[in-house]
Parts: sequence; structure tokens; C-alpha cells
Amino acid sequence: MLIDIRADSKEPDPEARAAIWRAICHAANMLAGQCKVYISREHGEHISSNTPLLDAKIEIWKLVEALSLVTILLKADQVKCSEVPNLFGQNGPLAFVEDGQDRCLWTQPKLEGDISKFIGIPDLIVASSPGKPTARTILRIIECKHRKHLGARDIRAEFGKGYDLRVASYLIWSYYKPSPRAIAGARGLGLDLVELGFESSQRPNLISKPENLIEHVAKTIEASKRERRFALALIESGREIGIKLR
Repeated sequence: MLIDIRADSKEPDPEARAAIWRAICHAANMLAGQCKVYISREHGEHISSNTPLLDAKIEIWKLVEALSLVTILLKADQVKCSEVPNLFGQNGPLAFVEDGQDRCLWTQPKLEGDISKFIGIPDLIVASSPGKPTARTILRIIECKHRKHLGARDIRAEFGKGYDLRVASYLIWSYYKPSPRAIAGARGLGLDLVELGFESSQRPNLISKPENLIEHVAKTIEASKRERRFALALIESGREIGIKLR
């Protein structure tokens, strides 16, 4: 069901929710010539700039996940998939080219850890091949959080997931502004914990135009990918442990 989100919505920040949806629609509209984006198979028509705002029952983290998905495709060198069939559910492999390399995007895949064999469901992964994602092919993870407080247990759990899946970079979007301690702790473990920006001085800019929010998301995703902080943290940790064992 699609409805307009009014000011009296139970959503604590309907203005931000509306801004995220406008950005998703704008990106989907820009992609339409290469790849059509659908809310679901049942919904029928693909998303365009005129698609109404979403039912407030859609969790905010799913909106952020969807925005990350369409932003990655929008900024790709080439989009090879013809459609995103299920914007708020499972997708993949969605083929695209990034930095001259073939890549595949998956949302909410059910994965088995390389070491623990525990089952996990990351929000979004980028892999190097279209086959079932494994620790050999998963390059990076993007997680989207809508919790007012992210503590040590949350951050360590995300680190464990990244370690088990052998990723090079791990970005955690936080809808709310994380504490400096949480950001520093995550960084120490190689995780990029980044606030979406609606509780920062960037808010007016992010709300004013969908292009601004898309660009903010794109730059953050690109920086996380380029810096490969997670892989470098593991390499440094391994080096230090190796010194202890001499």
C-alpha cells in the first residue's frame, strides 16, 4: 500500500523519511534507461520520480538500504542487470561494473560464515562473481541501523560478521548520530560507522534536494570501499600477533 506520509505520522522524523524516499525515486528515475526498480513484483509499475511516498510501516533501515542499493547502481561504470525486482527484500545477483571490474550486488542474502558456519543475513553485499556469495567472493558489506544507541556488543557483533565473511570493507549506516566512543571503537576494529546525517549540520542540505543526499551516500560508500579499513585492520592485527609468537 502506498500513501502520503503526513506531518502527524508516528514516524519521529517524517521530513527525513520523505527526503530518503525522494532520493530513492530520483535515483531510480535516473536508472530507468538501464535498469528498472520495482518495489516488488506484485506492485507492478517501476519506481519513477512521481511514485508516492511509502507507507510508514516500512522500517527506516530498509529505506536506507534501498537508497544504498540504487546509489551503487547509479554510480556504477555500467549496469548490466535489467531490473531490481524487490527493492525492500532479497535481490541478487544484480550485475554491474565498478572500477572496470565485474561486480554483483545482493540484498539480504542468507550466508554461512567461513569459520563459524553460523548463518547471517547482511543487509547488502558486493561480491566479485554472480555465484552464491562466499568468503572467497564477498568484497564488502553495508549494514543499516536504526537504533538510538549502538553499543560495544552491537559493534563487536558486526566485526564478527565481517571477520567470518572475510570482507575488505564494512560500512555501517546509522540513522541516529552514534556516540564518539562508538565511532572510535568501530574504527579501531576496521568498521566504518557513519551517521546518515539528519542529526548533523548537513540536514538542511540533505533534505533540500535528493541529489545532495544521493551524493552524500555515494561519497561515503566510495570512501569505505577505497580505504578498505577492515582488511587493513586485520592485516595489522595479524602482524602484531605474529610478533608476539616469535
